[in-house]
Amino acid sequence: MKFEDLIEVCKEMKARRPHFKRHDRNKLARLARSGWRKSVQGHDNKQRNRYAGNEKSPTPGYGTPRAVRGMHARGLFEIIVNNVNELKGVDSKKYAARIAATVGNKKKAEIVEAARKLNFKVLNPKYTIKAKKKAEKSEKAETKTEKAKETKSETKTEHKAESK
Repeated sequence: MKFEDLIEVCKEMKARRPHFKRHDRNKLARLARSGWRKSVQGHDNKQRNRYAGNEKSPTPGYGTPRAVRGMHARGLFEIIVNNVNELKGVDSKKYAARIAATVGNKKKAEIVEAARKLNFKVLNPKYTIKAKKKAEKSEKAETKTEKAKETKSETKTEHKAESK
């Protein structure tokens, strides 16, 4: 099969896959929130024994094709990027960049610019956009405070000149 066909198969499988629910999730709210856990206990556990009318259990048949397993929905594999050097030497047609959570705002902006030059898709660029907006707001606030300080100093000098 072609790569694009495998991605379509993956999407169809995901649409048909049930939401796997934990056994006895109705008894405690924290069990319902915790997601899937295999029900191992109980000799006569109906979900484990796969009786009709009980919730489905994850089995290999629900899996996606091996060639596209772990792939992003855009059809690209993800790489986590900490600096600009990690983008070099990587195929931009096969991989998409995700900026690491520990990277600061200044370096995020540098990584996004370098990724655009190298034709990389950045999967989480909105945080850099927010960082730029914050930086612009802080610059505007600084200019306002500087102007306010200048006007205060001018008025003080005028008052001193008038009083003499």
